[in-house]
Amino acid sequence: MYDLIVRGGRVIDPSQGLADRRDVALSGSKIVEVKEDLPSEAKKVVDASGKFVTPGLIDLHTHIYWGVTRIGTEPDSSCLANGVTTILEAGSSGCMNFLGLRKHIIERSHTRIITLLNISAVGLATPEGVGELQDPRNLDYEGTVETALANRDVIRGIKIRLGSPPMSLVGEYGALALRLALKAAEDVGGFLMVHPKGIYPEIQLRRILRLLRKGDVVTHPLSPTYTGFPNIGIMDEETDKIFPEVLSAAERGVIFDVGHGTQNFSFDTAKDALAQGFLPTTISTDITTVGLKGEARSMPYTMSKFLALGVPLVKVVEMSTLAPAKVLGMEKTVGTLRPGATADVAVFDLEEGSFVFRDVRGRSLEGQHSLRPVVVIKDGAIAFDHGGLFR
Repeated sequence: MYDLIVRGGRVIDPSQGLADRRDVALSGSKIVEVKEDLPSEAKKVVDASGKFVTPGLIDLHTHIYWGVTRIGTEPDSSCLANGVTTILEAGSSGCMNFLGLRKHIIERSHTRIITLLNISAVGLATPEGVGELQDPRNLDYEGTVETALANRDVIRGIKIRLGSPPMSLVGEYGALALRLALKAAEDVGGFLMVHPKGIYPEIQLRRILRLLRKGDVVTHPLSPTYTGFPNIGIMDEETDKIFPEVLSAAERGVIFDVGHGTQNFSFDTAKDALAQGFLPTTISTDITTVGLKGEARSMPYTMSKFLALGVPLVKVVEMSTLAPAKVLGMEKTVGTLRPGATADVAVFDLEEGSFVFRDVRGRSLEGQHSLRPVVVIKDGAIAFDHGGLFR
């Protein structure tokens, strides 16, 4: 007898090339079978008829250091409730305050939390308007490496935010900070995630990309093109053409992660990129307390924007499950419904109608579909049942 069967849904699992009606059987915390018309013997059943079943979603860019940073949101209500069973905490903590994140957030949350360590010792725990690397004394390479190595079970790499005045994230120390962050990532055997907003005084994304390795991550590639900081994005502002360095970096395995957030997603940029054959590797929200109330409110909502942009549902699911699982080196255990994998499953309604989505500039795009989470299963147990399908 199975412990739980998710019965009758259309299973979309890019890891198996699967997009068809199947039953998904779970025993304990593992997936044991994915087949048509499995026997009815199960302790519990989720009726997924007419719905879509995917691996638990993976959000590769979140900020969930609640109570310590100004932007940290609570992971279970903002992520797990929306079908996101695994998240990457994108550098809210540094070596000075990581243990607080581990003890009070990671170890107490039902959401599976993997993290990046900020190259700034204080992470994002700064007053509003104060950059975490504005003071070079916050740049702690040795402390970062020591903390990351001691917590390699949950730390996958290093995060750096770059920004020239008036953004004031790092100021004139940007080039040094970037090189130390990259060296720290190499020393701990992890990847580097870069939030690129221009480095003082003139280093731009094209120059940053030359330093990045296969598996390193550039977040926010679909930010508005015209920001007042010339050519810091993926496109030439004069021609709207993607820089060759961006295409070359993607070809050699640099990851481009959406990181929607409150400032970093433009329909115009996305349309231009898609028209030129450029699609980011992964979809993520950059969820924060502010974004939660706005246009980066959830993974399903962000995924629905890509449906409105014309990206096929199977590809959208891949960008939200298998692709981020590969970035984390966890593709055998999460982001998949293969037998033997962790039993993380999400059930969605694909609602049809007229839906108006907005980007960070307030520009609108109408879509015909919207994903809505119905049931979320984490480690084989029902975490949320929004639709009353569980019996």
